[in-house]
Amino acid sequence: MTLRRPIALLGLAFALVVWDSALAQSPAPPSAPAPRSVPPVTTPSATGVAEPAYERKGRRDPFQPVEGVQAEMTAPAVASARLRGIVRGHETRALLETPDGLGYILKVGDTFADGRLVEIGANSVVFTVPARHGSTNRIVLRLPDD
Repeated sequence: MTLRRPIALLGLAFALVVWDSALAQSPAPPSAPAPRSVPPVTTPSATGVAEPAYERKGRRDPFQPVEGVQAEMTAPAVASARLRGIVRGHETRALLETPDGLGYILKVGDTFADGRLVEIGANSVVFTVPARHGSTNRIVLRLPDD
């Protein structure tokens, strides 16, 4: 029992010496070639000032407008959503579905589309939606009667 500790320390010291000598003998990793600077390609513009050109390399030019995509994405309106369920637990949550079939789980204070959920009742939820002139409208969504 008394010899275990010194033998373990001796083994550890031996391993460190062998590891250190292996590191000293290993060849140095090859150095990376220095990055070469490529002068920017310029194209003359209508004003006579040279503008830098973008090298595509198979990518889309980020300085050109994207074709076929709407410039302004419209979020679904709160009024077009359907209340599918209310989950009661530690924190009450509302289950909403958009017209395109996407589902959302919301709690009081969450924002959805153009409104904010302010109340979850027994069978309905209430959203506030900003209206013109700084006022707000209230939209109530109810569970479907089965």
